[in-house]
Amino acid sequence: MRKGLVVLATWICLFGCDSTTQEVRIAAQEYRFVPAVFRLVEGHPVRVTLVNEGREPHEFAGRVFTDPRVQISAIEHPQGLSPEKVLRIEPGHTARLTVQAPAGIYHFHCRMRGHGGMKGMIIVE
Repeated sequence: MRKGLVVLATWICLFGCDSTTQEVRIAAQEYRFVPAVFRLVEGHPVRVTLVNEGREPHEFAGRVFTDPRVQISAIEHPQGLSPEKVLRIEPGHTARLTVQAPAGIYHFHCRMRGHGGMKGMIIVE
C-alpha cells in the first residue's frame, strides 16, 4: 500500500438485496488489494466480493475468519474456507462471503510467498 494512500470503499445495495446489507468489492492485484482500507457500519451484514484480477493465485486471510465474534453466514467459493481459515482465489476467479462483525479493526492479508505487501483493513464503526 502506498504511503498516505487510503481508499475508502462505498457500499451499495444492489437490486433485490436487503436494504441493510452493505456491499464491498475487493480486487486482488499484483501485489495489493484495491481498496486496501474501507469502513462499514456496525450491526449490518456485509457481502464481500473478492476478485482475483492478477496473474497469480492470491489468498485472503485475517481476523475476519478467526475472531469468534464475527458471524459468517455464507461463503461462495468452490473450495470453501481452508482448515487454516484462508480463502485461496485463483486468477480470474471470484469468492463471496457474507459477514457481520462488531465494531473494531480487522486486518487482512495475502499469505502467498512474496506477497507480503498485500495488506488491508476493514474498519467497522
